[in-house]
Amino acid sequence: MPKDIVLKGELVSFPTKDGLMLHGFLVRPKRRSTKALIHVHGLQGKFYGSSFADALSKEAAEKGINFLSIELRGSYTIVGFRKRKGRKKVWVSAGGGFERFEDSVYDIAAAIRFLRRQGVREIYLEGHSTGCQKITYYQYKKKDRSVKALALSAPADDYNIEKKAFGKDFGGVVARAKVLCKKDRDIPLPKNRIIKNGEFSVGRFLSFADTKFVEARLFNYDSDKLREFGSIRQPVLAIFGSREEHRLKPVREYMRILERDTGSKRFDHLIIKGGDHGFSGHEKETAKAIIKWLGSLAKR
Repeated sequence: MPKDIVLKGELVSFPTKDGLMLHGFLVRPKRRSTKALIHVHGLQGKFYGSSFADALSKEAAEKGINFLSIELRGSYTIVGFRKRKGRKKVWVSAGGGFERFEDSVYDIAAAIRFLRRQGVREIYLEGHSTGCQKITYYQYKKKDRSVKALALSAPADDYNIEKKAFGKDFGGVVARAKVLCKKDRDIPLPKNRIIKNGEFSVGRFLSFADTKFVEARLFNYDSDKLREFGSIRQPVLAIFGSREEHRLKPVREYMRILERDTGSKRFDHLIIKGGDHGFSGHEKETAKAIIKWLGSLAKR
């Protein structure tokens, strides 16, 4: 039987520049700190209820680092968010089924501004799964000097995962989605044998299924060069589990490609033996490795 979980921390809210009110879970260390780790969840995930994020929060706080797990406009599948328009507050539909990937920049920037108002000066970004694309894209676009390092936890190749899943139907599904997207990007993707519940809009689907879009390119390990990733100059840590169930190549090959294309002044990688995509059963080990790596940066 599952056990109760009680987390020690604070539920916080912060506004984005385009008017959304987002939430997060903040865990502070015992002593005041000017460092913080921001956790960005994966596709259609949420900022709470993750055993991996829980392990990260505990390890970070123990080592004197604030931890903030953030809600995104792409959290959940379909959800309503409160948005300010002038003097009015309205509800807008969002969620991982309908988000515009590029808008995640607003969400991460809002979290950083919140932390800076709390006295934080050094930011570490950690993303899991599609969260890796989001933190990489954020730093690629913003070149934020307050961001001191990026940790990529299971940076999967969403484009080629979809391509393999659809097989010979992939081209036809993408072409159909493009036709519908010209009418309205929020039209639900027609039900099919792969995505049976139509849980993505055609615009959201194309974002990771068409290399015209940056999200699909970010970790397309079959491309000649990971250009956006290669623009990152801050230290980068990439972590995969040895039993990554979404791998299309050996995880060591993923690491080789990342190392080939990195522009970072320091790139490190680690394979968690026995770990899957979510590091199930290895959450604490993975969290310790990330926090230990962050600690090693200060010693250089």
